[in-house]
Amino acid sequence: MIIQHENICQKQKYGIFVKIETSGLDYINDRITELAIKAVNLKTGEELTSFNTVYEDEGMAGTETTEKIIQLFKKNKLNHSSACFFAYSNNFTSTFFSRIISPKNQSEHNFPKHWLDIRTLCSTALFVANAESTPRWHIRSQQFSKKALLNDFSGVDSGMKGVDTLIRLYYEVQSRLRQ
Repeated sequence: MIIQHENICQKQKYGIFVKIETSGLDYINDRITELAIKAVNLKTGEELTSFNTVYEDEGMAGTETTEKIIQLFKKNKLNHSSACFFAYSNNFTSTFFSRIISPKNQSEHNFPKHWLDIRTLCSTALFVANAESTPRWHIRSQQFSKKALLNDFSGVDSGMKGVDTLIRLYYEVQSRLRQ
């Protein structure tokens, strides 16, 4: 996993950190309640752009949200060759993200194709750092923050604070892997 992550991110300049809040885990029946996105330069940590919206009613992103995100990505040149996505759980987040912007739309607008899972990166970093025989694959987000020695792990599960925690975790993992 470290090798795959390094190969992907060496080619991409930007990381797009995504946090999606939902009313449950069912992709078909549950609704999206909040979407938070922040793109940063992976080398410098400088924020390129961000987007946050809360869905009050049906919780589904309408055409307006879809168009805003497409234009945001286009304006900031966030595409397959320049960026990759990061999420707590890439499968969960990418699945719900496809309800906001369809896979067809993502492809047509050359959205990044790689989704990297912070949970796996943290588990791998802990495994390497501690030379444990079995990685800890099922650790909650708050525990990652504690394990990664972040001082502030409050708000992990809320919108933009969750995105900021993802970013701090990414840099903590990078720091530990370089040691």
